[in-house]
Amino acid sequence: MQLNLGSLANVSIAADPSGPQRSDFEVYAGYHVQFNRSFSMDAVGRVLFKEYYEGGRNDVSELLAVTANYRVREWLTLSAVSTFAWNQSNHSVFDYSVVNLGGALALTFKF
Repeated sequence: MQLNLGSLANVSIAADPSGPQRSDFEVYAGYHVQFNRSFSMDAVGRVLFKEYYEGGRNDVSELLAVTANYRVREWLTLSAVSTFAWNQSNHSVFDYSVVNLGGALALTFKF
């Protein structure tokens, strides 16, 4: 098992054009668990505050992602991926929610 926690600040000093200029402040957590040699899962969550310098706009975005990996052979892994995201803004035109579901097939070559 592995747990990662962190924070990130991305402060804009000068942007050109200045209209979309913003600073971002984020906290996040990630968790990985290896159930056996073949099956593992990962989960990542984050909360992001976006402060725009013009227009009085502030957004809060949340993201949750979950991945399951099954290693069929040393060179073949099957994955299922889901992401959930939300954005709330004090300007309602920027409010949204989205869900993505997917899968992946990974071939690994070792040499």
